[in-house]
Amino acid sequence: MKNLSQQNQYQLLKGWLNERQWRLYVATEARKIGAGGISQIAREAGVTRKTIRKGIQELEAGACYQPGERVRKPGGGRKNVTEKDKTLETDVEAMLEPKGDPQSLVKWTSKSVSKLRRALSSQGHTIGETAIRRMLHARGFSLVALSTLGSTMRLLNLP
Repeated sequence: MKNLSQQNQYQLLKGWLNERQWRLYVATEARKIGAGGISQIAREAGVTRKTIRKGIQELEAGACYQPGERVRKPGGGRKNVTEKDKTLETDVEAMLEPKGDPQSLVKWTSKSVSKLRRALSSQGHTIGETAIRRMLHARGFSLVALSTLGSTMRLLNLP
């Protein structure tokens, strides 16, 4: 029964702590037990022994959290698709050639996001519609449905 209540305690606390706090907490619990503590806490808390060992190293190093400090190191996470695929931006720009009056401040294209994705896929790019929307939004484009065109979407770049 003790293990079940310990597991419940760990699951409750895990929801309230960020990943660094959680790592330091389970490391402290393992150090309290002593020999065999890392394996025991790893089983009870559902973490890897590597996580606990890293927490113990941080505790021994005395590196305290400073307010405003990041939990993760900069550069963590998935890289942006434009960083991995250098030709993607130029290919998207080529597809977004402005239509209509060149004097107009409004730029648009008759291709929807799904059509842009299919066209980019045919050129060998691996990209999803959400990433395309983010790229277009960063360039000031927004999707606007025009009722006279039915289901066709236009991308407008409004000043």
